[in-house]
Amino acid sequence: MGPTMLLAALLACAGLAAAGATTSAVVTGLALAAFSLGRAVGDVVRYAAVLEATPDALRGRVSAVWSAQLVTSAAVGAGVAGAVAGLVPVRWTLAGYGLVALVVLVLVALVLRPLRTLRRAAADGVATG
Repeated sequence: MGPTMLLAALLACAGLAAAGATTSAVVTGLALAAFSLGRAVGDVVRYAAVLEATPDALRGRVSAVWSAQLVTSAAVGAGVAGAVAGLVPVRWTLAGYGLVALVVLVLVALVLRPLRTLRRAAADGVATG
């Protein structure tokens, strides 16, 4: 699970940085598709990991908090991106976001060993890795 999360995040970061680094509409479209794929896969895997570690009695509450943070972070992120794009060209905004996210991803991957080794829970409910 952890390596899949990291690879999905890497794809999303690289896609966003590549979208800002090019002037080609085709390459930008492919880069944004890679970003979207990385985000979607990462969201699904992270959500599965969270629910796997959540007791049945709390899953509804955890799902509600998860949904709230997704909606809130998307709204705040869009507002910040719009404000930054008003100050600098959109290309630079995309490339900058992608590169900053890539640096943060590398730092997280280096510092959080449990994330790198996170595996699905075994059939008996004990996590492996």
